[in-house]
Amino acid sequence: MKDPIWLLNYLLSLSEWESFVEFKTNFDKERDGKNISALANTAVLKGQDFGYIIYGVEDTTKNIIWTSFDPNSKKVWNQALKIWIAQKLSPKVSIEFY
Repeated sequence: MKDPIWLLNYLLSLSEWESFVEFKTNFDKERDGKNISALANTAVLKGQDFGYIIYGVEDTTKNIIWTSFDPNSKKVWNQALKIWIAQKLSPKVSIEFY
């Protein structure tokens, strides 16, 4: 895995409109479920191994504002977030939170 600081700086240099990255201030299960699928498709089309959602960053300014979102404690319908997302996607994709 690439250095996380280098990766964040690289992703911040990209435009959402042309890339495989989304910037969000916080988690939203409906919006982000759709975004994960779209990002996976865009990453493939762009020849990338991954698509990214970066939480705690304003999408228009790319200002880092931080977030209270904790993917390890988040549950949807009383189910761990990562499991809930994985069950909703077809074809299956790998999901990681860092």
